[in-house]
Formats: sequence, structure tokens, C-alpha cells
Amino acid sequence: MIRAGIDAVDGHFYFGRSSPGCPKPCKVTTKTVNYQPVLDCWKTVSGEQALSGEILQDTGHELVRAKTGDPVPPNAVMAGLSDSDGTLYLGRVGGSIPCAVSAESDRIKYFCFYTDRVKQVESGEIVVLTK
Repeated sequence: MIRAGIDAVDGHFYFGRSSPGCPKPCKVTTKTVNYQPVLDCWKTVSGEQALSGEILQDTGHELVRAKTGDPVPPNAVMAGLSDSDGTLYLGRVGGSIPCAVSAESDRIKYFCFYTDRVKQVESGEIVVLTK
């Protein structure tokens, strides 16, 4: 699993996407059961919670700095599609907050994430597979 970050509330969290149907990039949290970490919750970048989804397996990756208008890097991890936001890729802002990277015509539009509400910024990092 690729760890996206850590905070005081959720502990370690990972990159994932919500279940099929209308998949969205997610922050995946864990909890400890019988002294073992188990997957707990998929929280989308719009604040919705799901109890299942997919988690990104770490077969080799890097986080590439990018900003609005940059081309989407080759091998970026696509996590969903949106009628209003275009293609959605996995990313991170602030060094530890998972986000959706919205792209249109192979160019980055913005980085969208959820803290206490949905927010958009013009720069961050995008997950790129290296293997």
C-alpha cells in the first residue's frame, strides 16, 4: 500500500478509490483489530465515506510536483471520471493530504481535497507508477 500521510485523528492513511460505479479518489484509513491493522474507511475527496473500495498497491511509485496547466505525467494513476471535473487522478497536497487531481485534455485543472469542506488549489503532487 502507498502511504499518503499521517495525522493525529486518522493515524496513517493510504491512497485508494471508492467502489466501482462512480469511483473517486480516497483517503483510506486503518484501525487495529487483534493487534493487526485492518482497512477501515474510504473517505472521498468530497467528504463521503464508504466501507469498501480499492487500495493502491505499491509496485513502485513516485510523487511528482505539478500545478494547474501542466501536462498529466505518463503513468499517473487514474482513479475515476467526473462529468464536471474530467479525468481524476490520485494526488496529494500539503505533503500529506490525499486529493483528486482533475484533468482535461491531458492538462491538470486543479487539486481537490476535503478537510472541513471541499477545497481546490492549483498545485500539489500526482502519484506516478514507476513499474
